[in-house]
Amino acid sequence: MKAIEFYSPDDLVELKNWWNSQIKIIPDSFPTLSIAEHAQKYRIMPPGTPRPGPLDLKGYTPYLIEPMNNMSPFSYVQHEVVMKGAQIGFTLLLECVLLYYMGYDPSDIMFVSATADLIERWGSRRLEPAIDSYGYRDLIKPVSDTKNTRKTGDRVFSKEFFGC
Repeated sequence: MKAIEFYSPDDLVELKNWWNSQIKIIPDSFPTLSIAEHAQKYRIMPPGTPRPGPLDLKGYTPYLIEPMNNMSPFSYVQHEVVMKGAQIGFTLLLECVLLYYMGYDPSDIMFVSATADLIERWGSRRLEPAIDSYGYRDLIKPVSDTKNTRKTGDRVFSKEFFGC
């Protein structure tokens, strides 16, 4: 059992000064944009979507900004539970998070859907145009040309990108 610790205002000032000194060790290459800012800067919605053109989270879907930023690599949030209605943009949120990690912090990512058909349609209609709008096509490992190997980097159900 842990005891409750109480801090004086002087202790909190000292803790804040210590924290600020630690922030200086973060390398300059670390992304300075949040996931939402990154999405608004780079995401272009394709023709045929309800709002084609540059993504405007603040104007149309401000409720996506906080959960999007909670999924960043420097967020303190470890688990997030969202109660929401259907068709209000959370697939867009997940696409922006996926593309952020693809460009800034390459790691294994699993995107789960209800059926293989749905994920195949999402991949061709939503993910491929999103990858192109971010300019991340060069990050996808090229498809192998040899017939003997089954390993390819750009498949319907799997995308391999550099850094993973």
